[in-house]
Amino acid sequence: MGASASVEFDPLPMSPSQVKETIPATVKDFEEFKKVIDTFGTLRRLEGYETAIQMYETLKKDADPSWSFYEKVYPSIVRFATAEGDSRFTLLRACKASSSPSVETGNVSRQKCLTVIANAVLGNIQNFTEGTRERKFGGLSLEAISGRRHTKVAPQRLLCFWDLFDQAAGWSDETLKEEIEVTRGWSRLADSSLKLPSAVQLPHGSSEIQWTSLDIPLVPVEAKRGGEEAVVVHEGAMEDAPPGAFVDFANMQLHIGCVIPSATQEEVLFSACPELFCSLINVERLEDNEVVVFRNVKRVCAYKGYAESFQYDGKYEGPRMIEEVLAIDACECDHFTQYNVLRDLGKAALGFGLCEEKDISSGAWGCGIFGGDRHFKFIQQLCAARATGKRVHFSSFRNAEMKTDLQDILARLGRLGVTVGCACEWLLECEAASVGQEGGPSFREFLLQKIVAMESN
Repeated sequence: MGASASVEFDPLPMSPSQVKETIPATVKDFEEFKKVIDTFGTLRRLEGYETAIQMYETLKKDADPSWSFYEKVYPSIVRFATAEGDSRFTLLRACKASSSPSVETGNVSRQKCLTVIANAVLGNIQNFTEGTRERKFGGLSLEAISGRRHTKVAPQRLLCFWDLFDQAAGWSDETLKEEIEVTRGWSRLADSSLKLPSAVQLPHGSSEIQWTSLDIPLVPVEAKRGGEEAVVVHEGAMEDAPPGAFVDFANMQLHIGCVIPSATQEEVLFSACPELFCSLINVERLEDNEVVVFRNVKRVCAYKGYAESFQYDGKYEGPRMIEEVLAIDACECDHFTQYNVLRDLGKAALGFGLCEEKDISSGAWGCGIFGGDRHFKFIQQLCAARATGKRVHFSSFRNAEMKTDLQDILARLGRLGVTVGCACEWLLECEAASVGQEGGPSFREFLLQKIVAMESN
């Protein structure tokens, strides 16, 4: 096995049965609720909780003037925080440097996820540590948002937690027994050859990708004849793509290892699909050759906005009720070095290959705070999709000009019959061509130079 021996960790300092003996089953107002939280002594300020409770009650009272958080949501939190059962998680560790490509999978029930998140709401939560200063696992403390009354984002993220327990109160026993599958996979890269786990079924039957030798069209001929496209560019949100896998533009430490009043793409995804928060506890920081896939995750909340404009927007009722979520972290800088080009090609190919779904919703992966180039990451993901037989739905997110430009580039690449191998050679030439450097071309300029040169021949 490539991973370390299995280690189990219980994130609850006080067991559910102890919690049941300690806190009341009902409270009538915020002051009594605050006394419950004070029992655990970890959430020192609760102004954010108070604001979010008032906001949630206001939303609910539009339909039912008698609705009360303390009669509806609090009992649900207590129910799950005190539910009997094993609260231990198996830690999904990083691979060893010498490991052969492989996967490690762990399952966790919805019930267990709710138990842990409910205890995090109450403040009964702890992190896994190994007596080292290097943080390899995250934590699920809500302290950074529980006391933030005046930030725009903190109450909105808390509203998503309130809605989770509001909805979960009505879930059946069968639903609660359903399991979320968490798969951590790792690959090996040697020069431009990527070796994948045997669990990845590639179209050409091998478990190895020779990037610069991959003699398949970047834009399939079938697409020009009305067949399936390898990539669909649209200007809607990522959630607007057909049901399939959904890419988490992850940090190497998932969700940066903590819960703060912030709403990046990854943080918004976790708030909309709160079961993902449990990965902060048991998924070790990702290495350069690793990805994580979550299957059977419930999408609970709708939202609107992003970053400071992020807002909870009620219960999610669209077609993406159950998600397969792919967490892949792009490089954080130096995107055009050969090492990072191959690193991120490998991340995307390994992740796409491990997804059970054919359709994958993605977008400007690695292009926010990580500083990536949209055209570059688009071509990278297209290469990975073609190598693994998947179809990417690429969101330009309300950027009609970008959508049109990418579609035009695709059409020209298709007419020229550019192969995946050729495109990968171009990607690997970027460092020598000073792409993205002072005095050098942008990737779009570099790509168009290549296209024009081929069109002229």
